[in-house]
Amino acid sequence: MSKITIHVHSKDGRFSEEVKIDEQATIEDVLRLVSPLAHAEIDLIVGDESKPRERHHRLHECGIKHDHHVHCHPKVELIHVEFLDLNTNHEARFEVRPADTLDAAWKAAYKKLNEQHAADDKLLCAKGNESLMDHLKLSFAEMVKRDICCEHKYKIRRPTGGA
Repeated sequence: MSKITIHVHSKDGRFSEEVKIDEQATIEDVLRLVSPLAHAEIDLIVGDESKPRERHHRLHECGIKHDHHVHCHPKVELIHVEFLDLNTNHEARFEVRPADTLDAAWKAAYKKLNEQHAADDKLLCAKGNESLMDHLKLSFAEMVKRDICCEHKYKIRRPTGGA
């Protein structure tokens, strides 16, 4: 199977991502890559169309080819999160629902970064480098209520494995 690159943009312009995906993939496959936790809350719009594409349709059935641009429209209010892996300097950016937990988003970030979680990895708030390890079970809505890392930008600190 050959891969194509499509450009996925958020409706509000907060993020843009190049996605490499099998040309036989479905709309649902794209949405799962772009937003691992909140994919069910997002519709995919092609070009200037106003109606979202059905999730079971294959990309080629919708006229989506290599280098095509598409837009994600949330059905509900979503929260944009960013995770920076301090070892690789790669970022994972996606959207979550307010009810999703920080732990679930952290796990989704590892998946997007193609990295494995290790027991001694730490999650920090990007602003101030505050440890978030005691807050992993909180939902994003609860974190906002408690004024914990409200920018939703995080750093993943992993052991470097040096000599």
